[in-house]
Amino acid sequence: MPDVSIGPVDATLPGSSWSDPHTGSTETVAFVGANGSQILAFLHRPERHATVGGFLLCSSLYEDLELNSRTELLVARALAAHGFATVRFHYRGTGNSDNVGGGAVTLDSMVADARTAMSWLVDLTSVTRMSFCGFRMGALVAAELAQRDEGAPLALWAPTINGAEYYRGLSRASRVLGVRAEPQRQQTGASAEKQFAERGFAEMLGNQIPRASFEDLRGRVLPSDLGYKRRVLLVDVGLGDVTPYQTLASGWADCGALVDVLKVRTRQLWMVPDVWEPPENSPVTEQLVAGITRWAVGVAPDESPLDV
Repeated sequence: MPDVSIGPVDATLPGSSWSDPHTGSTETVAFVGANGSQILAFLHRPERHATVGGFLLCSSLYEDLELNSRTELLVARALAAHGFATVRFHYRGTGNSDNVGGGAVTLDSMVADARTAMSWLVDLTSVTRMSFCGFRMGALVAAELAQRDEGAPLALWAPTINGAEYYRGLSRASRVLGVRAEPQRQQTGASAEKQFAERGFAEMLGNQIPRASFEDLRGRVLPSDLGYKRRVLLVDVGLGDVTPYQTLASGWADCGALVDVLKVRTRQLWMVPDVWEPPENSPVTEQLVAGITRWAVGVAPDESPLDV
Protein backbone atom coordinates (compact mmCIF):
# COMPACT_ATOMS: atom_id res chain seq x y z
CA MET A 1 0.00 0.00 0.00
CA PRO A 2 1.57 3.35 -1.01
CA ASP A 3 1.97 6.25 1.38
CA VAL A 4 -1.13 8.41 0.88
CA SER A 5 -0.61 10.83 3.74
CA ILE A 6 -1.34 14.27 2.29
CA GLY A 7 -2.46 16.30 5.29
CA PRO A 8 -5.95 17.10 6.56
CA VAL A 9 -8.95 15.89 4.61
CA ASP A 10 -12.24 17.72 4.94
CA ALA A 11 -15.14 15.95 6.58
CA THR A 12 -18.11 14.74 4.61
CA LEU A 13 -20.77 17.36 4.04
CA PRO A 14 -23.92 16.96 6.20
CA GLY A 15 -26.68 15.01 4.50
CA SER A 16 -24.43 13.93 1.64
CA SER A 17 -24.66 10.15 2.13
CA TRP A 18 -27.42 7.82 0.97
CA SER A 19 -28.04 4.13 0.47
CA ASP A 20 -28.63 2.37 -2.83
CA PRO A 21 -30.97 -0.57 -2.11
CA HIS A 22 -30.40 -2.08 -5.57
CA THR A 23 -26.66 -2.61 -5.03
CA GLY A 24 -26.58 -2.77 -1.24
CA SER A 25 -24.09 0.06 -1.03
CA THR A 26 -23.73 3.52 0.50
CA GLU A 27 -22.77 6.53 -1.61
CA THR A 28 -21.09 9.58 -0.10
CA VAL A 29 -20.16 12.86 -1.78
CA ALA A 30 -17.81 15.49 -0.37
CA PHE A 31 -15.44 18.27 -1.27
CA VAL A 32 -12.04 16.92 -0.24
CA GLY A 33 -8.66 18.58 0.24
CA ALA A 34 -7.28 21.91 1.36
CA ASN A 35 -9.41 25.04 1.07
CA GLY A 36 -9.10 26.55 -2.37
CA SER A 37 -7.78 23.29 -3.85
CA GLN A 38 -10.67 20.95 -3.19
CA ILE A 39 -11.88 18.17 -5.42
CA LEU A 40 -15.42 16.81 -5.64
CA ALA A 41 -15.27 13.11 -4.77
CA PHE A 42 -17.78 10.27 -4.57
CA LEU A 43 -17.25 7.20 -2.36
CA HIS A 44 -19.21 3.97 -2.92
CA ARG A 45 -19.02 1.51 0.01
CA PRO A 46 -20.51 -1.97 0.39
CA GLU A 47 -23.20 -2.52 3.00
CA ARG A 48 -24.05 -6.19 2.49
CA HIS A 49 -20.49 -7.51 2.23
CA ALA A 50 -17.17 -6.98 3.97
CA THR A 51 -14.88 -4.49 2.26
CA VAL A 52 -12.20 -6.46 0.40
CA GLY A 53 -10.18 -3.52 -0.93
CA GLY A 54 -10.18 -0.06 -2.40
CA PHE A 55 -10.72 0.83 -6.05
CA LEU A 56 -9.71 4.19 -7.52
CA LEU A 57 -11.48 5.28 -10.73
CA CYS A 58 -9.54 7.96 -12.63
CA SER A 59 -11.69 9.77 -15.19
CA SER A 60 -10.47 11.40 -18.37
CA LEU A 61 -10.71 15.07 -19.38
CA TYR A 62 -12.81 17.38 -21.53
CA GLU A 63 -15.60 15.67 -23.52
CA ASP A 64 -14.70 12.27 -22.05
CA LEU A 65 -15.46 13.42 -18.52
CA GLU A 66 -19.09 14.20 -19.32
CA LEU A 67 -19.81 11.39 -21.77
CA ASN A 68 -18.41 8.61 -19.56
CA SER A 69 -19.50 9.84 -16.13
CA ARG A 70 -22.68 7.76 -15.99
CA THR A 71 -20.88 4.58 -17.05
CA GLU A 72 -18.22 5.18 -14.40
CA LEU A 73 -20.99 5.61 -11.81
CA LEU A 74 -22.47 2.24 -12.83
CA VAL A 75 -19.04 0.59 -12.60
CA ALA A 76 -18.51 2.07 -9.11
CA ARG A 77 -21.90 0.81 -7.93
CA ALA A 78 -21.23 -2.67 -9.29
CA LEU A 79 -17.83 -2.78 -7.60
CA ALA A 80 -19.32 -1.65 -4.28
CA ALA A 81 -21.95 -4.37 -4.56
CA HIS A 82 -19.08 -6.88 -4.74
CA GLY A 83 -17.17 -5.56 -1.75
CA PHE A 84 -14.92 -2.81 -3.14
CA ALA A 85 -14.85 0.66 -1.61
CA THR A 86 -14.68 2.70 -4.81
CA VAL A 87 -13.94 6.39 -5.25
CA ARG A 88 -14.62 8.65 -8.25
CA PHE A 89 -13.63 12.32 -8.43
CA HIS A 90 -13.22 15.45 -10.55
CA TYR A 91 -9.72 16.80 -11.09
CA ARG A 92 -9.10 20.40 -10.13
CA GLY A 93 -9.87 22.56 -13.12
CA THR A 94 -12.64 20.20 -14.26
CA GLY A 95 -16.23 19.42 -13.31
CA ASN A 96 -17.24 20.83 -9.94
CA SER A 97 -13.80 20.88 -8.31
CA ASP A 98 -11.81 24.02 -7.55
CA ASN A 99 -9.53 25.56 -10.14
CA VAL A 100 -5.98 24.30 -10.33
CA GLY A 101 -3.10 26.63 -9.53
CA GLY A 102 -2.00 28.47 -12.66
CA GLY A 103 -5.22 27.46 -14.42
CA ALA A 104 -3.67 24.54 -16.33
CA VAL A 105 -4.41 20.87 -15.68
CA THR A 106 -1.22 18.78 -15.89
CA LEU A 107 -0.41 15.16 -15.26
CA ASP A 108 1.20 16.13 -11.96
CA SER A 109 -1.95 17.97 -10.83
CA MET A 110 -4.12 15.03 -11.90
CA VAL A 111 -1.95 12.56 -9.97
CA ALA A 112 -2.03 14.83 -6.90
CA ASP A 113 -5.84 14.96 -7.05
CA ALA A 114 -6.06 11.19 -7.43
CA ARG A 115 -3.90 10.81 -4.32
CA THR A 116 -6.24 13.16 -2.45
CA ALA A 117 -9.22 11.01 -3.43
CA MET A 118 -7.37 7.83 -2.45
CA SER A 119 -6.38 9.28 0.92
CA TRP A 120 -10.03 10.14 1.61
CA LEU A 121 -11.06 6.57 0.75
CA VAL A 122 -8.40 5.11 3.05
CA ASP A 123 -9.30 7.46 5.91
CA LEU A 124 -12.97 6.46 5.76
CA THR A 125 -12.55 2.73 5.13
CA SER A 126 -9.08 1.76 6.42
CA VAL A 127 -8.50 -0.44 3.36
CA THR A 128 -4.97 -1.76 2.95
CA ARG A 129 -5.10 -2.87 -0.68
CA MET A 130 -5.82 -0.67 -3.70
CA SER A 131 -6.68 -1.34 -7.31
CA PHE A 132 -6.40 1.39 -9.94
CA CYS A 133 -8.47 2.06 -13.05
CA GLY A 134 -8.12 4.87 -15.58
CA PHE A 135 -10.29 5.83 -18.53
CA ARG A 136 -8.64 7.43 -21.59
CA MET A 137 -6.35 10.20 -20.28
CA GLY A 138 -7.02 8.93 -16.75
CA ALA A 139 -5.13 5.76 -17.66
CA LEU A 140 -1.90 7.76 -17.46
CA VAL A 141 -2.84 8.79 -13.91
CA ALA A 142 -3.79 5.25 -12.86
CA ALA A 143 -0.57 3.81 -14.31
CA GLU A 144 1.53 6.41 -12.48
CA LEU A 145 -0.11 5.60 -9.14
CA ALA A 146 0.02 1.83 -9.66
CA GLN A 147 3.76 1.96 -10.30
CA ARG A 148 4.18 3.44 -6.82
CA ASP A 149 2.29 0.46 -5.33
CA GLU A 150 4.07 -2.75 -6.31
CA GLY A 151 1.66 -5.48 -7.32
CA ALA A 152 -1.49 -3.34 -7.28
CA PRO A 153 -3.97 -4.46 -9.98
CA LEU A 154 -4.35 -1.96 -12.81
CA ALA A 155 -7.23 -1.59 -15.29
CA LEU A 156 -6.60 0.55 -18.39
CA TRP A 157 -9.95 1.45 -19.95
CA ALA A 158 -9.66 2.58 -23.59
CA PRO A 159 -6.34 4.10 -22.51
CA THR A 160 -4.66 7.06 -24.15
CA ILE A 161 -1.35 5.70 -25.43
CA ASN A 162 0.15 9.15 -25.79
CA GLY A 163 -1.11 12.66 -25.26
CA ALA A 164 -0.22 13.89 -28.74
CA GLU A 165 -2.53 11.36 -30.39
CA TYR A 166 -5.27 12.18 -27.87
CA TYR A 167 -5.20 15.86 -28.79
CA ARG A 168 -5.12 15.03 -32.51
CA GLY A 169 -8.30 13.01 -32.10
CA LEU A 170 -9.93 15.76 -30.07
CA SER A 171 -9.02 18.35 -32.68
CA ARG A 172 -10.36 16.22 -35.53
CA ALA A 173 -13.64 15.59 -33.74
CA SER A 174 -13.94 19.31 -33.09
CA ARG A 175 -13.47 20.10 -36.78
CA VAL A 176 -16.05 17.48 -37.78
CA LEU A 177 -18.60 19.02 -35.44
CA GLY A 178 -17.77 22.44 -36.88
CA VAL A 179 -18.66 21.22 -40.36
CA ARG A 180 -21.92 19.69 -39.12
CA ALA A 181 -22.96 22.78 -37.17
CA GLU A 182 -25.25 25.48 -38.49
CA PRO A 183 -23.31 28.16 -40.39
CA GLN A 184 -23.66 30.75 -37.63
CA ARG A 185 -22.30 28.26 -35.09
CA GLN A 186 -19.44 26.83 -37.08
CA GLN A 187 -15.98 27.10 -35.58
CA THR A 188 -13.29 29.06 -37.35
CA GLY A 189 -11.14 25.98 -37.90
CA ALA A 190 -7.99 27.83 -36.85
CA SER A 191 -5.12 25.54 -35.89
CA ALA A 192 -4.31 24.98 -32.25
CA GLU A 193 -1.01 26.82 -32.63
CA LYS A 194 -2.74 29.85 -34.12
CA GLN A 195 -5.29 29.88 -31.31
CA PHE A 196 -2.54 29.59 -28.69
CA ALA A 197 -0.68 32.49 -30.27
CA GLU A 198 -3.77 34.70 -30.43
CA ARG A 199 -5.61 33.77 -27.23
CA GLY A 200 -3.35 31.61 -25.06
CA PHE A 201 -5.73 28.66 -25.34
CA ALA A 202 -7.25 26.42 -28.00
CA GLU A 203 -10.92 25.48 -28.20
CA MET A 204 -11.66 21.81 -28.86
CA LEU A 205 -15.22 20.47 -28.64
CA GLY A 206 -16.16 23.57 -26.67
CA ASN A 207 -13.36 23.14 -24.13
CA GLN A 208 -10.80 25.89 -23.58
CA ILE A 209 -7.44 24.13 -23.31
CA PRO A 210 -4.58 26.29 -21.97
CA ARG A 211 -1.25 26.04 -23.75
CA ALA A 212 0.40 24.79 -20.55
CA SER A 213 -2.04 21.85 -20.34
CA PHE A 214 -1.55 21.04 -24.00
CA GLU A 215 2.24 21.17 -23.77
CA ASP A 216 2.38 19.03 -20.62
CA LEU A 217 -0.11 16.32 -21.57
CA ARG A 218 0.73 15.89 -25.24
CA GLY A 219 4.19 14.64 -24.26
CA ARG A 220 2.92 11.98 -21.85
CA VAL A 221 2.89 8.28 -22.79
CA LEU A 222 1.81 5.02 -21.21
CA PRO A 223 4.77 3.15 -19.70
CA SER A 224 6.16 0.23 -21.69
CA ASP A 225 6.73 -1.80 -18.50
CA LEU A 226 3.95 -2.11 -15.92
CA GLY A 227 5.78 -4.39 -13.53
CA TYR A 228 6.52 -8.06 -13.05
CA LYS A 229 3.47 -10.19 -12.24
CA ARG A 230 1.17 -7.16 -12.03
CA ARG A 231 -2.43 -8.03 -12.92
CA VAL A 232 -3.50 -5.76 -15.77
CA LEU A 233 -6.86 -5.44 -17.51
CA LEU A 234 -6.80 -3.78 -20.92
CA VAL A 235 -10.28 -2.65 -22.00
CA ASP A 236 -9.95 -2.35 -25.78
CA VAL A 237 -12.81 -0.18 -27.07
CA GLY A 238 -13.22 0.06 -30.84
CA LEU A 239 -14.55 -1.56 -33.98
CA GLY A 240 -11.34 -2.88 -35.51
CA ASP A 241 -9.66 -6.20 -34.76
CA VAL A 242 -6.17 -4.74 -35.10
CA THR A 243 -5.43 -1.93 -32.62
CA PRO A 244 -2.34 -0.09 -31.37
CA TYR A 245 -2.91 -1.76 -28.02
CA GLN A 246 -1.74 -5.15 -29.26
CA THR A 247 1.94 -4.23 -29.44
CA LEU A 248 1.75 -2.44 -26.12
CA ALA A 249 0.03 -5.36 -24.38
CA SER A 250 2.58 -7.80 -25.79
CA GLY A 251 5.38 -5.61 -24.41
CA TRP A 252 3.76 -5.56 -20.97
CA ALA A 253 3.46 -9.35 -21.02
CA ASP A 254 7.08 -9.71 -22.12
CA CYS A 255 8.08 -7.69 -19.05
CA GLY A 256 6.14 -10.11 -16.85
CA ALA A 257 2.74 -8.45 -16.42
CA LEU A 258 -0.30 -10.73 -16.37
CA VAL A 259 -2.48 -9.06 -19.00
CA ASP A 260 -6.18 -9.77 -19.56
CA VAL A 261 -8.02 -8.13 -22.48
CA LEU A 262 -11.69 -7.12 -22.58
CA LYS A 263 -12.70 -6.34 -26.16
CA VAL A 264 -15.70 -4.02 -26.46
CA ARG A 265 -16.93 -3.37 -29.98
CA THR A 266 -18.24 0.18 -30.29
CA ARG A 267 -17.15 3.59 -31.47
CA GLN A 268 -14.67 5.49 -29.34
CA LEU A 269 -16.66 6.81 -26.40
CA TRP A 270 -15.63 10.45 -26.82
CA MET A 271 -17.35 10.64 -30.22
CA VAL A 272 -20.61 12.57 -29.95
CA PRO A 273 -23.43 10.08 -30.68
CA ASP A 274 -26.10 10.76 -33.27
CA VAL A 275 -28.80 9.54 -30.87
CA TRP A 276 -28.48 9.70 -27.10
CA GLU A 277 -29.13 6.46 -25.24
CA PRO A 278 -29.26 6.01 -21.46
CA PRO A 279 -26.18 3.98 -20.47
CA GLU A 280 -28.36 1.58 -18.49
CA ASN A 281 -30.06 0.58 -21.74
CA SER A 282 -26.84 0.01 -23.64
CA PRO A 283 -25.44 -3.53 -24.14
CA VAL A 284 -22.00 -1.91 -24.46
CA THR A 285 -22.30 -0.40 -20.99
CA GLU A 286 -23.48 -3.72 -19.59
CA GLN A 287 -20.45 -5.43 -21.11
CA LEU A 288 -18.09 -2.81 -19.68
CA VAL A 289 -19.58 -2.89 -16.19
CA ALA A 290 -19.73 -6.69 -16.03
CA GLY A 291 -16.28 -7.16 -17.52
CA ILE A 292 -14.47 -4.73 -15.22
CA THR A 293 -16.31 -6.07 -12.16
CA ARG A 294 -15.57 -9.72 -13.00
CA TRP A 295 -11.89 -8.90 -13.43
CA ALA A 296 -11.73 -7.02 -10.12
CA VAL A 297 -13.38 -9.93 -8.31
CA GLY A 298 -10.98 -12.36 -9.97
CA VAL A 299 -7.89 -10.52 -8.74
CA ALA A 300 -9.21 -9.92 -5.21
CA PRO A 301 -6.79 -11.17 -2.53
CA ASP A 302 -7.28 -14.78 -1.44
CA GLU A 303 -7.14 -13.81 2.23
CA SER A 304 -10.27 -11.67 1.82
CA PRO A 305 -12.77 -13.80 -0.13
CA LEU A 306 -15.93 -12.16 -1.41
CA ASP A 307 -19.22 -13.24 0.13
CA VAL A 308 -21.34 -13.35 -3.03
